[in-house]
Amino acid sequence: MAAAEAWESEYGRRAAILSVVLGTMAAILCVATAIQKSSFIVFLLHPIAASAAFGGCMMWGVGAYYGSAASVPRVDRRSVHRRLNVAAAALLLVSAAAIVSNKVVQGKSLVPRSFHGWAGLAVLAAVGVQVWSGLNKARALAAGAGRRHPWHGNLGVAVLVGGMTVMVLGAVLMRGALDLVSGAAAALAAGAVAAAVLSLWWGRQAGAAKAKAPESAARDDDTAGLVAGEDADAAV
Repeated sequence: MAAAEAWESEYGRRAAILSVVLGTMAAILCVATAIQKSSFIVFLLHPIAASAAFGGCMMWGVGAYYGSAASVPRVDRRSVHRRLNVAAAALLLVSAAAIVSNKVVQGKSLVPRSFHGWAGLAVLAAVGVQVWSGLNKARALAAGAGRRHPWHGNLGVAVLVGGMTVMVLGAVLMRGALDLVSGAAAALAAGAVAAAVLSLWWGRQAGAAKAKAPESAARDDDTAGLVAGEDADAAV
């Protein structure tokens, strides 16, 4: 492994681990806010499940892919990444069911009335597309049909950014303002997203360096697929 490639690979791994830590901390603050500000159990499932999906499963999905040691086979990392993001989608369905139930109980319209609501709906739709394309891509790779949906990774970045933004906006709305707690959650979420994006970027740089190496064609290439965007699916 070339020195530049090793540096980029190691820093990408560290950035992925940092994204997991910061994302988890942001999710914990949002969950704590929900518990503190609401006593209605049905509604509580909405922010708790959404925070666990965005700050938990999705961030851990990035960490599983780019934060793992280079010795872990790519197929294993891809499997863990896929399962975590399917779990995130399931949690988001629980979150959506909770907010719908809450509106029905209170006799409110199901149409979103805030930017947070509309943004959440858009992110939920994007997650559906992301999960479908990821599973379809995995089936194609397993069948030897080649790479599909090259936009999957870029959509994953958008989902991650949108999801963490919606999560923090929810905390701000529950607290009534951008105070110390919601501000800390916002800072942690921003740091987590930045670290995740850096992890992907460094991973792609390492993949590009590896693909250009003379011996890359003769060995098991763990990251060179990033050059063509194959492994961009690490971004949810």
